[in-house]
Amino acid sequence: MKMFIISSLLFFNILTAQTRFGIMVNSHISHFENIQEAKFESNYKFMPFLAPTFLINFVKDDFTLSLRPGYYYSNPLRGFTLGGYFMKNFYKEFYATAGVNFLFPSNDIDGNSQAFINDSKTFAFVNLGIGYAYKKLLFEINYEVNLSNPVYGSDTYIDQLKAVTKETKIHNIIKIGFGLAI
Repeated sequence: MKMFIISSLLFFNILTAQTRFGIMVNSHISHFENIQEAKFESNYKFMPFLAPTFLINFVKDDFTLSLRPGYYYSNPLRGFTLGGYFMKNFYKEFYATAGVNFLFPSNDIDGNSQAFINDSKTFAFVNLGIGYAYKKLLFEINYEVNLSNPVYGSDTYIDQLKAVTKETKIHNIIKIGFGLAI
């Protein structure tokens, strides 16, 4: 059913003439929280330009529906993303964005003494943002809040000959993106 809806949107004659493709590169600040032996450690991680995203925009007058498959990278969380956004022009080249972004994390092994195991689940983020379009160039600032259970997984490593397990939570993401819409 999902493939039927996507293909009908892609091949519907009225929307085909108004479909725009592009690519966007995002820097992001992610809010992680680590839990180790009942102690909480909150931190923010900045990752420059490590979240490439493809844009498929369906344009209609002063609003746009945007489908955005991509990849998210942050230590320790990484994986593929799929987002759906509603973009509405509100003043000349400025637009507001609202939507949902799904993150599908992958398992990673970081070295000989460290293994990160995730809970094999999908994270749903609600997104609000603002953007500026100058000709074909895009600049966006988005704020994403995690709607699902924020526990991402557990990190087990050897510390002074003792196995230590640390759980990781993700709460929100701030994205700064630069893009090109063709």
